[in-house]
Amino acid sequence: MLGVRPGPRTSAMGLAVGFLLGICAVNSARAGYVGQYGAALCADRAHFNCVIPGKVVVEKEVKTKAGTKTVRRLADPRWEDMWPDAREREIVMKINRMNCPLRAGYRIAVPKQMAGKKLLDFSPFPKTIESPGERTLIFNPRLYAFAAYEADGTLLRWGPAVGGKGGYRTPAGTFRINSKGGPDCRSRIYPEGCKGRGCSPMPYCMEFQKGAAFHGGVLPGRHESHGCVRLFYDDAEWLSKNFVKVGVKVIVKPY
Repeated sequence: MLGVRPGPRTSAMGLAVGFLLGICAVNSARAGYVGQYGAALCADRAHFNCVIPGKVVVEKEVKTKAGTKTVRRLADPRWEDMWPDAREREIVMKINRMNCPLRAGYRIAVPKQMAGKKLLDFSPFPKTIESPGERTLIFNPRLYAFAAYEADGTLLRWGPAVGGKGGYRTPAGTFRINSKGGPDCRSRIYPEGCKGRGCSPMPYCMEFQKGAAFHGGVLPGRHESHGCVRLFYDDAEWLSKNFVKVGVKVIVKPY
């Protein structure tokens, strides 16, 4: 999503969730394509179980002239129902690189060993690297993930990240964060011809090149943006508040 600008004050969480639901609803029509990263992990049977959720029965009490009756309907399952434990749910969602609402038929990779584990234990990046001498933010599109390293080479946080698709691939190279926005940050030019609130939300945007920024958004388990690097909302907020300042080094690995 190209260009960033701060938007009018509004509910950041409501903004992000509304945007997420809208895009995921479109993607749900392509359930076989959504979540390709997790579907690929399903092939690793030594470390993952593959779960394919089905529809669930939802009951609702409805008042009628004759009294109250129970109405039953089929609905898509929810992440919260499949994994009630918040720690396990975070691990499953972030390993699959997905924060879309769950849909029946998605192929979800679930680690066989989650007891006592933290998200950091599932990092695709090494927990320590040779000291870069400064804080460094890395995006690896092959891993669909980012890593935030302290100056001494300690991994502080990793998380899912998806970059540009097709002809909009996120540029590889070494950059510096040149500007930041808050929870109301929006694109300047996407969708084409947009103005103000009609432009795409980019919560906690952190621009590193004209037309490319890290920001919170929807991750369907595959590269989907127009050049930006999309993160889970909580990761974008953490990076913006606790790690990234203007001038922080950014490394984007090749596809």
